[in-house]
Amino acid sequence: MKKIIVFLAVIIAIPCLADGLSKKLNIEAAEIYVCLYPGDGYLHIKEYRLSAVTRDTSTEKIKSLIEDAKFCEKRFPFRHFTAMEESMKRDRGYITGEYHLMTRERSLVKMMEDSFGKILDRKVKVTINEDDIGLHFIGPDIQVRSNNANGVYGKEDQRVIFWKNGLQYFEVVFGEHTDQHFDSIAASFGADVSSPEKTEADVAAWKNKKSLFENMDEKYQHDADIFRLRHLKYFGELIAEYHRKTGKYPLQGKSAHQNYVYIAAPHQQKYVKAGPPHKHEVTDVEAFREELEKGLGRKTDLKFDPQKVPVGGPNFYIYMIEGDSFFFAVHLYNDHSFTNPVSNHYHKIEITNKDFNRRGVWKYKILLADKAFQKAIGEKPYKEGFFLHLEEQYK
Repeated sequence: MKKIIVFLAVIIAIPCLADGLSKKLNIEAAEIYVCLYPGDGYLHIKEYRLSAVTRDTSTEKIKSLIEDAKFCEKRFPFRHFTAMEESMKRDRGYITGEYHLMTRERSLVKMMEDSFGKILDRKVKVTINEDDIGLHFIGPDIQVRSNNANGVYGKEDQRVIFWKNGLQYFEVVFGEHTDQHFDSIAASFGADVSSPEKTEADVAAWKNKKSLFENMDEKYQHDADIFRLRHLKYFGELIAEYHRKTGKYPLQGKSAHQNYVYIAAPHQQKYVKAGPPHKHEVTDVEAFREELEKGLGRKTDLKFDPQKVPVGGPNFYIYMIEGDSFFFAVHLYNDHSFTNPVSNHYHKIEITNKDFNRRGVWKYKILLADKAFQKAIGEKPYKEGFFLHLEEQYK
């Protein structure tokens, strides 16, 4: 119930010019099954009961596109996904299309916005927090059901699907709220058709072929992770100094519940959404800065995640205190022995003042002594000047 209240309290402005599901190539489906595996970069689509939208729908053109694995390129002009295999077959008097696509993109937000947005033929918005991933869109004309979502909610013409963060895949079926029916293309379709099968080696070779941009991105994330670890150490020192001077931890005693601070720069605030479903409080990042400065007795800079938009994990840091226990979390792109792998390119590391038996959660001084952590934080960035400039820009 908490999540419903949170969603209904927020109106998300998403422009929408679409009416129903995609009708590109003059066909439409009664239902579209979508399953996205972000960790593998794999997208599975099935269109059920394909029908002609107009009398001049060309089944021959459709079959030719399927044979060349170019159908999705025209039907759903994805930016990041490429069809590996496509097929259309007879199924209980109708035609069912099935498409297998892959991507080299690693940003969960970009994968979801591209896949779901093109399939729904409208603008969608993706939100990510520690517990949930949300897909928001305007959709009074769309029916939604899912076997692995936490829930599907709506207010007026808005819809949102929430999945638990860290799932291996996101599954949903879209249909239309419509009484309009068109002619099945089965009568003029002829024999089943499919593109040539791809071997696992073919798919692996395609996926492992890196573009110049992807090589640059790996170097960027390498550097970003170094600075994220530096920032973790920076905040660890601030918290330790605050405790030495005041005998408490920042915001200790300010709330009877868990108290969260989302340490996000102004351009990152839009990615910070509702927190955990249980009762908690949220303290503004500038109020957190004031609390630090009051306890430390000096002006204090803040450090922010270098990533402008989320790639894998959240692009902000999180401080949480409950009673006299605090946790400070950053989210890395690459895996390490001292991090907790949440999902693809989302590896979490936290410092705390309590004994906590979970991977990725450390007492601060013990983490500083860890050899793997020392090696990772001590690596040389490719473009240190660029990231130092970001620190000066947002502090």
